[in-house]
Amino acid sequence: MNLYFKIAYRNLRRHSRQSLAAILSVAAGFVALVLFEGYIEQSRRLIVIETRQKMMFGDINIENEMAQTPDGRSMPWNFSITPDQQGRLEKILGESDKIDAWAKSLRVDGLVANDTTSTIFFGVGIDTKKAEAIRGKIWFWNAIYGVPLEMSPPNSVLLGQELARRMGCKPNPPIHVKRNMDGYENVDRPFKCEASLLQFSSATPSGQISAVNLNVTGLVDAGIKDLDSRWALMSLEMAQSLANTKSVSAYSVTLKDPSESVSFAAELQKTIAASGLTLKAVEWRDHKIIGEIYRKVMSLLLVFKNFVVLIILCIAVLSVLNTLIKIVKERTRETGTWRSLGYTHRHVTLFFVIEAAMLGLAGSIAGAVTSALLTVAANASGIFYRGGLFAESVPFSIAVVPFDYILSTTLLVSLCALGAYWATRQTLKRKISENLIHT
Repeated sequence: MNLYFKIAYRNLRRHSRQSLAAILSVAAGFVALVLFEGYIEQSRRLIVIETRQKMMFGDINIENEMAQTPDGRSMPWNFSITPDQQGRLEKILGESDKIDAWAKSLRVDGLVANDTTSTIFFGVGIDTKKAEAIRGKIWFWNAIYGVPLEMSPPNSVLLGQELARRMGCKPNPPIHVKRNMDGYENVDRPFKCEASLLQFSSATPSGQISAVNLNVTGLVDAGIKDLDSRWALMSLEMAQSLANTKSVSAYSVTLKDPSESVSFAAELQKTIAASGLTLKAVEWRDHKIIGEIYRKVMSLLLVFKNFVVLIILCIAVLSVLNTLIKIVKERTRETGTWRSLGYTHRHVTLFFVIEAAMLGLAGSIAGAVTSALLTVAANASGIFYRGGLFAESVPFSIAVVPFDYILSTTLLVSLCALGAYWATRQTLKRKISENLIHT
């Protein structure tokens, strides 16, 4: 077998011009495949980080099992988590050694007004003492302008940028706040509001109207465009005061090992059911609202990815096959010489297949190096773009996925070997004399 590799290596050097053309074809296909797959994977990771940490949804969501039904959405107070249920649930959560952190939240909606303007809002009151652990270090600072709730007075609120604009709160001066996969820089960027306090009013479970005055201490990215014009983030105490209730809407739970989220959600649900609580624990991707958005986005990305990858593969296959067929055909007389010296069809085929596989491997290595350099350049470029549902521009970046590098190498080396095999078999169908006189 060592002889075959020596001959293949000699032929690569001897026919360096044709070899370079094949290597470039393979490298181009490799770069296109790996970079596109890396972009799609980075987009998926960005969505996961946005949902799990920035929006504080965690790995597991726990709420009343009827909360997302039509009745639950029209009468949320009838399907909230009562103080008694909170105590029993927190006892269950405290007994698990797999949980990293948990926080409770309350959803409220109604009208927000200043001296001249009023509009509807959708707000979430969060347990500020524990929400910081849900966001983690990279998203502790979730304010684009101003400061997070954890650094604000109790009667504070953070507004989505579009809602803030409607209520007369604007950056001063307006700047493009850059972010990356690690969140924003922890800097208090100034903004100015026309009114120092905003009045938030909402209907209570008893049918009355309650109101609180809150000071805007920050502007945030609500994550989704349609939500940014209504988003208000306040402390759980303020939300409960506004709604005149001690109940909460949901619990967010993060795990020490997020990969166990599906199995842990199933275990937790069994424990909750056994305790007699009418609550439902689901992995966030299975949630009827947040999970559905994620599934729809990923389904669209998957269709887009498959379509583009198919086009890339077709171009790569045609390019590589055309190059290899040309290489084999140009060396038909060499094939005839090998055959005249007594080498069998299997021997000659093996010569070309090993040579093509070496070309594929060399092209893959060149493609891997090029892909790595382009990935570093793209991630350091500081390019931002509007990404579909996202309210804010997101950084253009590419993930490095070792599996994609290995898969692309295997695919392209196999393609080269198969292309050489097919081209060689076509040449070997001729007589030796025809091979020798081929021009």
